[in-house]
Amino acid sequence: MSTTLVAFPVIKDARKFHLEKGRRWTVVEHILLEALAKSDWSIKALTDASSLPRRVVLEVVIRLMRAGWVELKSHSQGIIFCSTPRGRVYATREELPPVTRSTSRYMGYAVDLFCGNVFRARDLITVTEDQWRTRREQGAWAELPAHVDQDSALPDVRVLADKLLESDEHLTRVEVQDWRPHRRFAIVSVRNGAIDGGLGEIISDDLKSAILAAADAAQRNVTPVLPRPRSDGQTGNRILHRDHQISFRTDDIIVGGHDHSVALNRLLAKARHRVIVHSTFIRGDKIDEYVGWFTQAIQKGAIVDVLWGQSKERDGVNDTRKAASALKEAVSHRGFQDRIRVHTTPTRSHAKIILADTGDLGSFSAIVGSCNWLYTDFKSADVSIRLHDANIVSDVAFDLAELARPRDGQIPELSVELVRLGYYLAGLGPSASSRGTARIITAPEHARIFTDAREEAQEKMLLVSHRLDAAAKPAIIKMGSSSQNGGPVLLQAMYERADTLGREAQVELAAWANGKGVRLIQRQKTHGKALAWDADNVLISSLNMLSADPGDREPRNEIGVLIRAPNAARVLHNAFENAVQNSEVPA
Repeated sequence: MSTTLVAFPVIKDARKFHLEKGRRWTVVEHILLEALAKSDWSIKALTDASSLPRRVVLEVVIRLMRAGWVELKSHSQGIIFCSTPRGRVYATREELPPVTRSTSRYMGYAVDLFCGNVFRARDLITVTEDQWRTRREQGAWAELPAHVDQDSALPDVRVLADKLLESDEHLTRVEVQDWRPHRRFAIVSVRNGAIDGGLGEIISDDLKSAILAAADAAQRNVTPVLPRPRSDGQTGNRILHRDHQISFRTDDIIVGGHDHSVALNRLLAKARHRVIVHSTFIRGDKIDEYVGWFTQAIQKGAIVDVLWGQSKERDGVNDTRKAASALKEAVSHRGFQDRIRVHTTPTRSHAKIILADTGDLGSFSAIVGSCNWLYTDFKSADVSIRLHDANIVSDVAFDLAELARPRDGQIPELSVELVRLGYYLAGLGPSASSRGTARIITAPEHARIFTDAREEAQEKMLLVSHRLDAAAKPAIIKMGSSSQNGGPVLLQAMYERADTLGREAQVELAAWANGKGVRLIQRQKTHGKALAWDADNVLISSLNMLSADPGDREPRNEIGVLIRAPNAARVLHNAFENAVQNSEVPA
C-alpha cells in the first residue's frame, strides 16, 4: 500500500521557563537519615529494621553520602554508616532541603486543534499552509478539521509542565512575553495502516484513530468518518480531573449563611502561610470588614491573594472592579500591600473558592461551592463543601492556577506558585482513611452529572439553584426521566429568583414541570447550587443549574465538586426539606 500524508492543524509557541533542576528527597530517605542521626547502622541492620530491599537501602545511603549528610566508618564488625553533624541538623527538619540548581531554557510546544493534545515542538514535523498545499500534490493525502478553538487552545500550566519538564525539574517562573502562536499543519505519514516515525506511540487514541481513518478513506477515495472530540470540555490541553479518595464527614458540607461565616473565620484563624480567595463579586460597602478578616491571617505570617470573577455594568461603571480597586487602596493605606494582594483583573469565572493552609505549610484545605465570600451578607442558604484531603485539594490548586492567569495567556508568579503547590499536595498520596470519593467538575461536565443522576436515582432527587429561567427545561426533563428507572422518585427543584420570567410564565413553567413529576419550589434566600440524589451522591457547585447552560470554551467559568460518600446527599435533603416544611430556608 502506498504512503498517505495526513495533516492536522496545530498552533506552535515557545516560552522561557525558569527551573530548579535536581532531586527532591522522599519520605523514605528522610526516615533513614533520621535513623542514622540517632545511631550507627550497618547496611544489613538498616535493611532488616526498615524491611526495605537491600538495594533500595544502599541507593538511599549513597545519595545521602553524596549530599554530605552521611559518612562511613570502619568498625571491628565491618563498615557502618552514621550521619554527619550537618546531616543530624537536617534530619530534625520537617522536610529535607532539595539539592537543586537554578537554570532556564526556551521550550517550544505545539497543540493540535483536532482534540487538544500537547506535544514537544521537536516531536512533530510542521509546515505552513502553503508548504502543505505543495506537499499534498505528491500523492494521496487527508486533512483533519480543527475542533478546538485557537483562542481556547492555550494549555494549562500543569499540562505544559508535565509535557515539557524532566522528572527532576521543577518550575519556578515563566518569563512574561506575548502569546502569539503560529498556525501550522503537522504532517504524518501512514503506511500499511500504521503511522511512521514512532509518533503513533505518543499520541492519544482519539488522534491516532482519526489519522488512520482519514488515511484509509483517502486511499479508498471515500469521505472519512472521524471520531468527534469529547463534549465535556476535557481536551488534551486541559487538566483531566479524576476521582480521589477522601476522608469525608457530613459536617464537611456547609449549608446556610451562619455556617459559612463560621467556616470562613475558622479558616482564616488557622492560616499562617497562604490564603487564596476567589469570589465572583466584591461589595464596595464592606471594604473595612474584608481588610479586618485578612488582617488576622497576615498577622500570623500569611500572604493573601484576592481574585474576583465578574461584574455587572451599571451606568457604565463596573461595580466589582471599582470595589476591588477600593479594597486594594484600603490595603495599601494600611501598609499591607505586600501581604494582601488584590488582583484588579477579572478571571471571568463564576466560581467561589477559598484555599488556605491549616497552620502547617504542608497541609491545606479548600472550600468550594456557591458562597460569594466577598459579597454575601451570610444570610442566604448557600451550599459549599470543605475539602481537606491532599489529592483533591491539589486539583483545586491547579484550577486556581488557571483562574489566576490573565486573558493574554501569560503565566504569572501566582499561577506558578499554585502549580508547585498542586504538585506537592499530589505527591502526598491518597487519604489514609477513605470514606468516599470527590472529583472537581468544570462547567461543561455538569451535563454528564445530570445524566448519571438520572440513571442512578432510586429514591429522591433535589436540585437547588439560585435562579430559574426557560433554560431550566432540559434539567427538569432529565430529573423527570429518573422516575422511570425503577419506581417513584421524589423530585424537587428549589430556586429563589426568576428575573427573566413574568409571574404568568413562572406558573406555566411550574405546571409544565409538575407534569414531568418535578415540583418547583420558590423560597427566599436560596443561593445554593447543588444536585443531590438518593442518600450518598451530591454535586455542589457555583453553577445555577436551572438557568445556565455553560459551553466548553471557558471550562472554569463554573467549578463544582462531585461527592459520593455515606449520607452526603442526606445532609442537603434534610436541610432543604425541613425548609420547605417550615416555609423558610435554613439560616
